Amino acid sequence: MSEVRIRRLETNLAHLRAELIAAERRRSEVAHRAARARERFSQAKRLLMQMNAMRERAEQEAAEAAQEGHLVPELRARARTHHREFEKAAQELGVAEAKSAHATMELEDADRQAESAAEALAAMERHILRQEPVLTALNGPPELPFAAPEDVPGYDTLKPDPLKAETAAEFVELMKQYRIWAKEPSYREIVRRARNAFGASTLCQALKSTHLPSAKLVEAFIWACSGSQEDLQAWMTAWRRLRMKHQRPSSETLAPVTRLPVGQSSELTG
Repeated sequence: MSEVRIRRLETNLAHLRAELIAAERRRSEVAHRAARARERFSQAKRLLMQMNAMRERAEQEAAEAAQEGHLVPELRARARTHHREFEKAAQELGVAEAKSAHATMELEDADRQAESAAEALAAMERHILRQEPVLTALNGPPELPFAAPEDVPGYDTLKPDPLKAETAAEFVELMKQYRIWAKEPSYREIVRRARNAFGASTLCQALKSTHLPSAKLVEAFIWACSGSQEDLQAWMTAWRRLRMKHQRPSSETLAPVTRLPVGQSSELTG
């Protein structure tokens, strides 16, 4: 996969994330407008009921006065006024109902757009995850801006030494200690740094087991825990030593490994 292809994937992912954010923002705004429209509709409905009750009461009073033979112009005028207010409230209710229905349709459309954006983003993320093994194979381990600082002089032994492990269980225990020494990143963070070379559940099970993890997991784990090239070399040497030890007859043992300074080892092989 070319560098151009990688950049295109990253650009598309950023674009989809921006679309999802915009869709969620629009949905929130539309939901707020829809809630206000529903509230205005409820208020208009209550007002209409009040106007209707006042209109009916005024008409009833005017009818009773007419039956008794009384001419009360003010009662009739009040009944007409309440009738006009009732008609006005009915019109306002119709407008509020139409606005509420429109806001509901707009909200449903915003929901669909947000769901579509979320699905597109999820599909792109799944596609990129499928490309991660290829990216790792082509580009090697990622750059590590999260490297742990070195210990002060006199405390150099704090960093776990994998070459001290005599069993697979001790090797795994040293991996746990190395994670703590590397500022104890979470399992998910380690997986992210390792570009999904393994899953969080796989790492969790490996660090709970007493069996030797795979070389691929160990290598990615050390890189993700800010390991240097020297650290990686030591861990892989320890892994090979233990792995080969289990393949040899019980009567045959390997000579202990003595670590040499980097400069001295290059002089011996030069």
